[in-house]
Amino acid sequence: MKSRIFGLVFLATLSATLAACTVENEGPTSSDDEILTSGDLGKDDSLSSTSTYYTVRPDLRRCISPVCGGYWVKRVNLSSTRCADGRYAAECYVAEMDFSALGAGAEELQGNITAAFRGTIGVKTFDIYGKLGIFKATEAWLAGNPEVAPKGTFYRAKDNGMRCFKAPCFNIHEAKLNSTWHTNVSGVNLEKVGATPEQVEKALNALYTDSILVAGTNQKNYSIGGVDLVATQFYTKWQPKADDCRASGCPTGEYCTFCWVNYACIPEGAVC
Repeated sequence: MKSRIFGLVFLATLSATLAACTVENEGPTSSDDEILTSGDLGKDDSLSSTSTYYTVRPDLRRCISPVCGGYWVKRVNLSSTRCADGRYAAECYVAEMDFSALGAGAEELQGNITAAFRGTIGVKTFDIYGKLGIFKATEAWLAGNPEVAPKGTFYRAKDNGMRCFKAPCFNIHEAKLNSTWHTNVSGVNLEKVGATPEQVEKALNALYTDSILVAGTNQKNYSIGGVDLVATQFYTKWQPKADDCRASGCPTGEYCTFCWVNYACIPEGAVC
């Protein structure tokens, strides 16, 4: 009897350990309604393609900078984030956001706490204050409506190339961020975000040419028998300024300077 009890306890412990080790491979949370897939989707999306996505909020504590006054960052869809000191917490303090890897014009992202970012948490020495965390961004995604807080699960959505003669057509691939879980849905609904028509059009164009990030839930579309990803917020990828002369340089006889809306090459001795 004792050996049987021990075996049951061991199996329960092993099951709990395996569950804890695979938390990043979980599917959507219970907030997602009866998610339907469109048949065999093949291999899961790799963590290398969906991982290291974060949201950010300002640190409003009143103490000396850089110990306070930076930002709190957290991995989307997960309950814990690995901080600069190696420990896991619900969110991590970083003294600085580093956008140097993003390209020309990235300084405009400073203070943009409504964006979503892809990147890593690193360490930097701040003189007498010692080593503190910094966030090194590799991608920035701008919110469709900066006045709206995201709710639900974060996904990357893009056209999967499927074309159909009648609805529903499960032509949108969605991958849960910081996870390997994925599925196909029949549409993306951006109406509830309250973004401008221009922002919605930009997002839909990106959905079919590249990808967008969407925070929301999957809901049945009874009118066509499909499943829609209904957004509470969406994000389009920030792009560096291609015409920024700080990156491209200027021809002989011209110099790079800020002219009203961006940096441009103008003849030497001239002004904007």
